[in-house]
Amino acid sequence: MEWQVVYYRNSKGNEPVQDFIRAQSPSARSRIMHVIDLLQAYALTLKPLYVKKITKSGLWELRIHHSSDYYRIFYFAYTGRRFVLLHAFLKKTAKTPRMEINTALKRMEELKLG
Repeated sequence: MEWQVVYYRNSKGNEPVQDFIRAQSPSARSRIMHVIDLLQAYALTLKPLYVKKITKSGLWELRIHHSSDYYRIFYFAYTGRRFVLLHAFLKKTAKTPRMEINTALKRMEELKLG
């Protein structure tokens, strides 16, 4: 069975990662979707160029470089061989802002307790 990529959906039915992707330029959207496709295709064997473990709790970062921009999408492996994309942002600093990590962790906990 292959891994699936799914998008976090909040209680109002919104999918913040989908909304973020749609708000990007067509070329950036294309690059982001390409890396998401790589995650689905290569799953746990995707190279560190594209992924990085963020916390001991199982939060990972999908790393996307397009032009001079660096995009990050936080995700985790969930039951049923699914990767859940939790939170996306445009990285503007060398260190990932704690606020961005906390948003993803909150959503991950919401799903696990859900």
